[in-house]
Amino acid sequence: MRNTNRLSQILFILGVLSLIAVGKELPCQWQSPSTGEKYDFSSLYKKDGYQIKDSSNTMGMFDLFYVTNVCETVACQGVDVSVYEGLQILGEITQNCDIMTNANEMNYDFVNSDNPKVGVQWTYRGDTCILPPTISYDDQGNIKTTPNASTDIKTSTFQVICSEDQSSNWTVDTTDSCHLKFTIQSPYGCEGAARGSYQNFKILIFIILSAGIYFAVGSYINKRKYGLTGVESLPNHGFWTDFPYLVNDGFKLTLLKTTSVIRYFKAKGTTSSSEQSSTGTYNTI
Repeated sequence: MRNTNRLSQILFILGVLSLIAVGKELPCQWQSPSTGEKYDFSSLYKKDGYQIKDSSNTMGMFDLFYVTNVCETVACQGVDVSVYEGLQILGEITQNCDIMTNANEMNYDFVNSDNPKVGVQWTYRGDTCILPPTISYDDQGNIKTTPNASTDIKTSTFQVICSEDQSSNWTVDTTDSCHLKFTIQSPYGCEGAARGSYQNFKILIFIILSAGIYFAVGSYINKRKYGLTGVESLPNHGFWTDFPYLVNDGFKLTLLKTTSVIRYFKAKGTTSSSEQSSTGTYNTI
């Protein structure tokens, strides 16, 4: 009895602690204030993050990549950010990186506010965008550079376009270097999309918590009220004892019924074939 109660208490405590740990909404979940639809992008998370090639920059042996992730920040020179740009040399991204946008400012919205079915997007903000200087020549033909002041803030927008298929990686549009746009095709951008792994985990924790409460309370009542001890103190002890046998009997019955139906149709098909083969033709006398 002591071991049974101990196990029930452990299950209960673990369930409560786990529920508290995941009770806070993650930044990869969003509920639309206009439609009430809930979206969960936690299944887009990748352990090693995403490395998205900037196809607009071709430098031979060197390539520019944008590094990011979903539901988790990435580190650029020890700073947690949402997106950074890195230089890849011989297949490895170097430690020198340029922070594009931070992770502390994030806003959700629909890709098309007039048609929510298109998909969902979120936007990160960064520091002031540094524009390239204007290059000109003086009267003597010398190169002259003039800095361009800017008050524009860098942004990175991630668009999850509703699709039945899931893309393996994001694509990036760098037409405006101050405002990057990343796009991915995914069912998680659709209304009524499947729950992400975070929601599935919460359901699992709820089941564990419910089971812990069920066994803990049931065992306590059986011990105090009926004086039961050991395994017999478990709630509905008779049912749980017979449960494996009930499952086994149900499986055997289903198998027996299925086999009987198959044999019936096979026998019927054989009979029909025999009747057709026994039917002959007669000559007129």
